[in-house]
Amino acid sequence: MQPASRKDGKRMNTSSPVTGSIATGGRILLAALVGALLWSAGCGGDNGTNPVNYPKPRIVDIPQVSELSASQATISWTTDVDATSAVLFGTQSGSYTRKDSSNALKSTAHKRTLTSLQSNTLYYYIVRSRSEGGAVASEEGTFQTIMAPADMAAAAWEFFRQEKIGQAVAMFEALRQDQAQSFEAFTGLGWCYAHPLVDSLEKAAGYFSGSLILQAINADACAGRGFVRLALNQYTQAIADFEKVLTINPSYNFAYNPRVNAASVRLGLAEAHFYLQNFSAAQGQIDRLASGNGLQPGQPSTWSVGGKSYGSYPEALLAWIEKLKAQG
Repeated sequence: MQPASRKDGKRMNTSSPVTGSIATGGRILLAALVGALLWSAGCGGDNGTNPVNYPKPRIVDIPQVSELSASQATISWTTDVDATSAVLFGTQSGSYTRKDSSNALKSTAHKRTLTSLQSNTLYYYIVRSRSEGGAVASEEGTFQTIMAPADMAAAAWEFFRQEKIGQAVAMFEALRQDQAQSFEAFTGLGWCYAHPLVDSLEKAAGYFSGSLILQAINADACAGRGFVRLALNQYTQAIADFEKVLTINPSYNFAYNPRVNAASVRLGLAEAHFYLQNFSAAQGQIDRLASGNGLQPGQPSTWSVGGKSYGSYPEALLAWIEKLKAQG
């Protein structure tokens, strides 16, 4: 094919500035289309997600749990490249219903503190980090939050109520170690050591006294120490403790033993007064507990209890005390 020519015989210039621009633009467009095709085919590396081949992060140590409390835990781990930090966690294995994360700060050293956790609860977790090269997750780990002081106290008292005294002592001791100023731990230990299954009265008295140092207005510790002192024949001190109980609460009831109440405290007062030969004071408490007893110091005809007559007023008074103790 011959080149186009004008009538004067000269060749025509078919490459104008406009047609040249069109050709150049076409080549650019074609290159872009080819690049896009290559990209979509995975020629950019890392299956199209990592065009410059950034390294994928790797967790280089086992995640560590620290700063564990009743409501918090801190998870730490390390990656080999800068990456984000996330902890996914929950109370069932493989089911992570909560997440704590930070996408703003990238680092190789990761540390996330989980808050608002449940006391004494087993948690399952994984850590996850992401960089430009992709994401990585750890294997599942576990941690268990410790008991909150209130939960420790509740568990200890429940052991005491069930007369599982060894377990109650262990739990009260754990509470005392966790909360050195817990008067409730000292009170609980006092009642445990005063229990007939343990019967360590001197030790019990020491714990009750420790509780009262921490919390002076403490009817449970006063009552416990009063009964211990009564058993140790420390009658004057027992009277002081029993009277303080009734001053704090005239209708006192010990929540973890229904037999310890205002009536048993008054009976303890009667017994302590009796052994100090304060017969009138002892009689006063008996009259509150058994108003129809009819006992009169100067009338031998009234010195009978349960159909049995006694040769002296003190003997009859003591018989009334023993009768009321037997009734619980």
